[in-house]
Amino acid sequence: MQDQGLLTKWKERYWPKQDKCMSPDQAQPMTLSDIQGPVYIMFGLLALAGTVLIMEIVWYQWNRAPITFTLTECFRNLKEKVADVKNTNSGNEI
Repeated sequence: MQDQGLLTKWKERYWPKQDKCMSPDQAQPMTLSDIQGPVYIMFGLLALAGTVLIMEIVWYQWNRAPITFTLTECFRNLKEKVADVKNTNSGNEI
């Protein structure tokens, strides 16, 4: 983009000209009312995230399935699957 001159063209087109910039004596400090909209949006999204979190916790507590297996059963099933894969692959060797 720089080789084709696009950055220079965009800079000339969209950046403010030197004569249009404010001088330091015209600058005004930002106040809370200047950023009021983004602050409201931020707090609204934070409230929405908290509401969704609470809903997920309630949903999980009411709808969770009881644990019907133990860790030993998981390892036994894993060993059986590994043995099946080994048996399947042992016939494919040259």
